Amino acid sequence: MLRTTDISTRPVLERNWRQHVLSVRKEKQIHIVVCLVATVFEISHDQLYAPSRCVRRTAFARQIAMYISHIWLGLTLTEIGKHFGRDRTTVAYACQLMEDRRDNPIVNNMLDVMETAVSSWHEFCVEQAGIRS
Repeated sequence: MLRTTDISTRPVLERNWRQHVLSVRKEKQIHIVVCLVATVFEISHDQLYAPSRCVRRTAFARQIAMYISHIWLGLTLTEIGKHFGRDRTTVAYACQLMEDRRDNPIVNNMLDVMETAVSSWHEFCVEQAGIRS
């Protein structure tokens, strides 16, 4: 059992606690992105996490969720890959694909709307709960 007077372990515990809080925060943030994308595409969360590519629409939705998580939440490709059960190179491909698809005005507008929603949610969290990115 850890004693409160054991000062030598306190910095380690505080550092571990901060890392835990940051990882939980990232999980919550990416969950919000998944909820948003699933709602927009009218698919279930399970479909976004499916191990196969599934139908084209689901793969496209998953790529958007990965892209927004990377661009707007600042998560690493590895973190996103772990969350979706994919390799970081798959996430990198999804992000590149979304950048290329921004040439299509319809896709660009859709991404702008979803990015605005994520950005607004993030700003609200910072303001209301003191969450830092």
